Amino acid sequence: MLLPKRADARCLGDYRPISLIHLVAKIFAKVLSLRLAPKLNALVSANQNAFIPGRSLHDNFVLVRQSARLLHQLKAPRLLLKLDLARAFNSISWPFLFEVLRQYGFGNRFLDWLAILLSSASTKVLLNGKPGPTIWHRCGFRQGDPLSPQLFVLAVDTLSRLLRRATETGILQQLHPRRPIPAVSLYADDVILFCHPTQGDTMAVKGVLQLFGRASGLQVNFLKSSATLIYCDADDVAPIIDALGCPIVDLPITYLGIPLAIKRPSAALLQPVVDKTAGMLPTWKARLMNKAGRLAFVQAGLSAIPIHQLLALAPPKRIIKALEKIQRGVPLGRTRRSQRRLNWRRVARPISLGGLGVHDLERTGLALRTRWLWLSRTDSARAWSGLDLQFSADERAFFFASTTMQIGNGQLALFWEDRWIDGRSVSEIAPALYSCIPKRRHKLRTVADGLQANSWGRDIQGTIGIQEIGEYLQLWHMIEHTTLSAEPDHLLWKWSSNGTYSPPARSRRRYTLASPRDAASCGRWRMAFRPTIGRATYRATLGFKRSVSTCNSGT
Repeated sequence: MLLPKRADARCLGDYRPISLIHLVAKIFAKVLSLRLAPKLNALVSANQNAFIPGRSLHDNFVLVRQSARLLHQLKAPRLLLKLDLARAFNSISWPFLFEVLRQYGFGNRFLDWLAILLSSASTKVLLNGKPGPTIWHRCGFRQGDPLSPQLFVLAVDTLSRLLRRATETGILQQLHPRRPIPAVSLYADDVILFCHPTQGDTMAVKGVLQLFGRASGLQVNFLKSSATLIYCDADDVAPIIDALGCPIVDLPITYLGIPLAIKRPSAALLQPVVDKTAGMLPTWKARLMNKAGRLAFVQAGLSAIPIHQLLALAPPKRIIKALEKIQRGVPLGRTRRSQRRLNWRRVARPISLGGLGVHDLERTGLALRTRWLWLSRTDSARAWSGLDLQFSADERAFFFASTTMQIGNGQLALFWEDRWIDGRSVSEIAPALYSCIPKRRHKLRTVADGLQANSWGRDIQGTIGIQEIGEYLQLWHMIEHTTLSAEPDHLLWKWSSNGTYSPPARSRRRYTLASPRDAASCGRWRMAFRPTIGRATYRATLGFKRSVSTCNSGT
């Protein structure tokens, strides 16, 4: 089966071949996939995040964006290569795959089962409705096979290991002599590579890619690839880029569906997100849907595209307002001026807090982006963990208000920021004294360092008055009997039952901190079996007899 890659598909290269799989093979592949999934996290490098439980494509985006920002801040001339692997899933070499699996330690029984699955794939061409002779596959994976993505990730991870080995042996230069910046980011067949803009490094990169292509069957299409300059002069590196054979593309670029830029994204850069969201449902189709269907469409459809961006980016207010305007226009359609209006902030709350379950994009985005603060403190195995991620004041305030620190050895807990003193932080106990601490010390001084010979007192700078001295003595008495143990510190999330990161809990708590509960949060309207009945009960609970029209100015 051939599926078109684009609307104006004409030649054979514009179609994607899909090989269907029968039920028995699909069940067998699913069993192998379930057995392999728990092992992938230990086998695959940290810079490959596709099809691995616990990892996401946003990890790749954060890695690439922060690496580019750091190189630009250090004024280090570098190249960002965005590579295109031609027909990756259809071209992978089976002998190469089996050799890679043997090197990983897979046994002969697993390899025999895999060989049976791969060798059973075949294709027939329909000509005038009649199937032709059977064409047996000799390379590539079948689309829709649950095992194929995992095997592909294991095979492509060899490229990351080759580049790392080339750096260790001196064939490639390190990106920076003092900062551990990863040179490659992989998400399935999406490859981002950083290198020096020199003839030696670019030719070495091209040689490694050609070697990998001959062994694996995955050839890089340099005509569809691109090179982006980081703190480079285009005239100086033009001959080097010509030798690679790929065009030069300026920042911002699109990576994994998200705009990639060194600076904060502007409204013009994110305008395509607004246009794509607005084009999901034409106006004439919205009129044909009942109100419950429109509400479900906003909850599940219109919110998905912005949330994909909001998890990694903090968009301008203008973009948030434009996206919310699209949401407001769909759920209830056009209404008469005589109808009572309800504030949009009341509707855009969780159902448990008296809303309709529509995402408030600003609050939801802020709650979701604190994920990176949590991971930076609890998971040092992430590929971007050695890079200093940038967070806004609101994100940091919400994070520290939502976490507490259980003290062990004091190596993880931050003395001035974390809530480690009976569930409170120094800023809550001694706010005047906290204002005398330089910001650079906030994220450097750990509890273990601070308690060592009471070195936390040396962080205090500036003029100290009577209030600061009183708070200093109070803080001294509260922590003087603190003892550390050999156990590691544990960061606890206050709004989940098990104390670990939970996106739904984070989002609900963000609403709770900003919105008081009202009469609609009693939950009576949630008892309805049908959405239309539930909406009617919701309107009755709020005291409205007519249909509710959402807008910014409300009661």
